[in-house]
Amino acid sequence: MKLITMNEFLMNRVTYSSLSDELKENATILLMKVNELLKLFGEYRQCNSGYRTPEDQQRINPKSTTSKHLTCQAIDIADKDKKLANWCHKNEYLLAKYELYCEDTNSTSTWVHFQIVPPKSGKRFFIP
Repeated sequence: MKLITMNEFLMNRVTYSSLSDELKENATILLMKVNELLKLFGEYRQCNSGYRTPEDQQRINPKSTTSKHLTCQAIDIADKDKKLANWCHKNEYLLAKYELYCEDTNSTSTWVHFQIVPPKSGKRFFIP
């Protein structure tokens, strides 16, 4: 099965070698966990949004300056058919196993947002 690559995650915004050690580590951990989850899901899904530079974040959502996309700790995965979102709800224990958290899937119409740090609520599915 095809996996999400580091280049896809970086979205041609930066090179891996230009990232700080902390961002490299975050990106590596995130992709390892998300790719393991996608293997269990059984379908490749593309990265809609991965790493964001501060300029990208300003353009995409100027009100959010604390997005986990800025720190390589979040990724949005394409999910137009909601199959992945529904699968995640049915398999929440796997999110816990891989220490992944998702934005409320009712708030994300065509993607699933995964992050490797817990939200303030600590809930596996959270409202951003």
